[in-house]
Amino acid sequence: MCWSAWGVDVCATFAPEYKDTVNDTKWALRSAAIFSMAVYILLPIAFNGGGTEKLVGSYAYVDAMNNIVGSKSLTDFFVVCLVAAFVNKP
Repeated sequence: MCWSAWGVDVCATFAPEYKDTVNDTKWALRSAAIFSMAVYILLPIAFNGGGTEKLVGSYAYVDAMNNIVGSKSLTDFFVVCLVAAFVNKP
């Protein structure tokens, strides 16, 4: 996701080269942000919605993480990090 998020910065980087700098920069940044937001919302829904109930209900994701990482203790650590990432600080 980082690569696509950094793509929005390209709009700002090339802003001086736009014909109408003020209006074109606003248009480019807004359209890139809307596109990124749509991708970030739809991609996880499509990923989880593409699997069957049995696949999603099983521990297939944890097993996949075990295969990638190689050890259960590291998998547990990364799962805790992922859960902590969803906690919003006030």
